[in-house]
This record gives sequence, C-alpha cells and structure tokens, in this order.
Amino acid sequence: VSTQSTGAAPVDVASLLSRLQCHVKVYRVRVSEYFRDFDVLKSGSISRGAFQRGLAGMQGKQFDLTPAELDALSLFYQDPNIPGNVRWSAFQSDIEKIMTEPNLEKSPKLDIQSNDDIKLDSWDKEIKVTDSERELCQKVVERLRNQISQRRIMTKTVLPDFDRHNYGYVSKNQFAQSLSYLGLECTEPEKKAVYSVYGDAKGINFDSFLKLLDPAPCEPRKYENNLAEMVRYIREREEGTERLLRRDGCSTVQGVISSVKDTVMKKRIRLLEFFKDYDKLKSGKISKNNFKTGARFVWFKI
Repeated sequence: VSTQSTGAAPVDVASLLSRLQCHVKVYRVRVSEYFRDFDVLKSGSISRGAFQRGLAGMQGKQFDLTPAELDALSLFYQDPNIPGNVRWSAFQSDIEKIMTEPNLEKSPKLDIQSNDDIKLDSWDKEIKVTDSERELCQKVVERLRNQISQRRIMTKTVLPDFDRHNYGYVSKNQFAQSLSYLGLECTEPEKKAVYSVYGDAKGINFDSFLKLLDPAPCEPRKYENNLAEMVRYIREREEGTERLLRRDGCSTVQGVISSVKDTVMKKRIRLLEFFKDYDKLKSGKISKNNFKTGARFVWFKI
C-alpha cells in the first residue's frame, strides 16, 4: 500500500484502509453486500461511480470520506484491463483481513495477530475545540454535577439505555432527550459546547461525559488489606512456633520430630495406639483436634 496523489494533497491509502477496517470490525459490516449488486457480470470489477456509491453505503451515517480520499481509493484499485473500472473484489479482500485471514485451511500454522484492541474511536479525527467552548462546557458540567448531587439523580440508568450496542456513543437528539428526562436543563449554546467537547462524527461520547459528570465512588481495595493481614497473622504464628521450639530446646520442627523419635524408641511407645481410634475409615488421616488430643497422651507418656 502506498500514497496516492490525486492532484490535491497526497492521501495515505494505508491509513485510509486501516480506518475503514476499524469501521468494518466495530460495526460488523459485510463489504460485499454494498458492491455485488453493481457487478452484474460477477467479474469483481465495477465502475468508479458505483464503487464510490458502495463506499458511501458501507459507511452509512458515519460516512466521512473526502472526495480526495474517494479518488485515491478508486485510483489505487483501478482495473488495468477495463479503463474507468475499480476492482472491488480486491478492495473487499484487503478490508476483510481485519476479520479473518483467508485460506487458513492451506496454512493452519499461520500466526494470527489479535485485533481485539480496536475500538470505535480508534480512528476518530481530531476536532478543534475553542477555549471559550471548553470553558463553557466545564461550567455546564460543574452546574449539572451540583444538581445531581443535590437531587440524588441516577444518571447511569438513562443514557446507556440508548446505547443498544454498547459503543459508548449516543446521538445528539438522544443526548438532549436524556438531559430533559433527568431534569437537567441546558441552553442551546451550552449544548453546542458539550457537543464540541464530547462529540465527534459518531455522536456524543457519553461514557467520558458521565465519568466527569457523575464519577463512581472510589471504594477501597480490600484484597491488599486482607492479604497483608493474612501475611502478618502467618508470620506471628511462625514466630510463636519458633519461640516454643527454642523454649523446649529445639530450633526446628525436624528437631522436635527427632526428639520424639529418640524418646519413643527408648521407652518403646507405640504411637499408633494413641491415634488409630480416631481414624474410623483407616485412611491415615484424622482431624487437627483429634491429633492434638492424641498428642497430649503421647506427651504425657514421654
């Protein structure tokens, strides 16, 4: 993929294809559905005008390709055999590589790179926001935040209802309708400022807006505290065990076992007699309390 020049500023076709792949991946678009009706002869080649109309249909309401970008794509995929035609089948093959690699049955060991990091705003164009709009938007957010705090309004149950596909975006009309439903009034200049800061070609990014407007309370993480307390408890038990061993003249548990072995062998004590009655199933395992009870009798004998 190279850069195509159409008489105006050069267009980076690689970046343009990546942007279209992002659109196809996020919206699960079938590219062939927008071009095959123009290809009556099933040759994989259609006219330039039909190709550009197919691109417009493929993007739908999110259509944002400039005439220079349309011409660059048409020039890059032009059909060398039929002047004025575009090879839409080659375009489809390049775009749908974002979904899956073709002919995987011929190369089953091919390493496929994951593209799960692609999101809706991966290729958003930067929108210039003036300082006055940003300042007005900040004042609106502060005022609405105070109203939400005073009235105890649940904002997170309204805006997500309009986002059926969990993209994090809603339209301007849906955004205005949500504010009206919540009882949060804004003037037209204030709405335009919010649209400029949190809006783009796909709508209003209400997810970012809600994080600033009604942030979720930061709850303390209990796992780290519980883990630290557990470690402290284990260390205290280990230190207590070491103190008892030092008091009895043994430095380790192995020392205790060696001492018991010597005493049992000298006094001819059968340890099995003190524990077997607790092992009803003859499994060689008893509970900790039963072991302590049996050990008391052993220590009494020792």
